[in-house]
Amino acid sequence: MYKLDQNVSEQSGGNFFNVGIQENVSLTEITLEEASNGNQYLKFHFEGENGEKLSHTEWPLAPDDQNFEKKLKNFLIRIKHISTKFVSAESVDINAPDFETFANKLIALLTPHLRTTKVRIKLVYNYRNYVSIPKYVPFIETMA
Repeated sequence: MYKLDQNVSEQSGGNFFNVGIQENVSLTEITLEEASNGNQYLKFHFEGENGEKLSHTEWPLAPDDQNFEKKLKNFLIRIKHISTKFVSAESVDINAPDFETFANKLIALLTPHLRTTKVRIKLVYNYRNYVSIPKYVPFIETMA
């Protein structure tokens, strides 16, 4: 039976961020995960004051891609942009032979500082109309 009345809530089932500038956000965790196809990726887990959730992923780059250098530069810029909100720029010094080693070193560097720093993030719609972090910096700053 279909019944539509005042008891039907118009709120969605999830607790997600809206586009725009979001304040007092915590980066709660950074993980190295594996997709169903076996590819590993970095996942940044953000949480708002009211329990809103957002994840940002960074994938390894294919060395044979004709735009590898450009993509690598943008990848490193995004990672440094995030990292320097939690540790000093001088301490962001990672040299790794592969993506997995890079990811593990980054996680070890940032994890002790995550929950102690609140940030402001800029959120936009991506090409699939999902709320996400922009591809290009700046998109995050400390609340200080």
